[in-house]
Amino acid sequence: MMGKALFLSSFFCLLGMLGQAQNSPYELEVRLLWKEAPIQLEKNYYSNALGDSLQFSSLRFYLSHLQLIQSNRVSEAVLDAKLIDLSDSSSMHLSWTNEEAFDSIRFLFGLTDEIQKQGVAGGDLDPQKGMYWTWKSGYILCKIEGSSPSLSTRKNQFVFHLGGYESPYAVSKELNFTWVKDARKQLLEIDLYRFFESIDLKSNPTLMSAGEKAFRMSEAWTAVFQLKEP
Repeated sequence: MMGKALFLSSFFCLLGMLGQAQNSPYELEVRLLWKEAPIQLEKNYYSNALGDSLQFSSLRFYLSHLQLIQSNRVSEAVLDAKLIDLSDSSSMHLSWTNEEAFDSIRFLFGLTDEIQKQGVAGGDLDPQKGMYWTWKSGYILCKIEGSSPSLSTRKNQFVFHLGGYESPYAVSKELNFTWVKDARKQLLEIDLYRFFESIDLKSNPTLMSAGEKAFRMSEAWTAVFQLKEP
């Protein structure tokens, strides 16, 4: 009798553990890197393309509309707009719960047209976050600001504010990545070294309006996104 009770106790304990595992959160951790080193604000990094050092004072951008995919089945968005901000470590972690298996994820760099057209909102979309232009231009989808001694701009600054949602130069872009089977956590690595090697910073240190240039720079930006295992 005691053996049966022990068996039942172990059985229900195992079921409980399985249930907890199924309901435990998934996580996507964003890592902003210079080559393989985590980027820190106000720290110098050497750019071969620039032939000089540079440092970052602000690095912020939106990810949104995260969906889970299994074969041809696509879930509803499990996460809406999320502002990634290098100065706020808590913003670098995206988490969600899901009971069904999935083998890939997709999300937007930027924001959906619906969010752009609805005007100002709260939370990460609050204009006080400093990411809103106007009702016509919508949100700034990515801010990259810093300085380099090689630049002849005021205070040697570079300023990139990427945005715009009107065709044909809509900046938001859908990105798809394979999710490792049974993994609870993956890393979204963004290599700023590769990004700055692909642009001409001396010739174009400032970009603060929507249009073709913002679109092309956003293409270079999303090209350095990679999903990796921890």
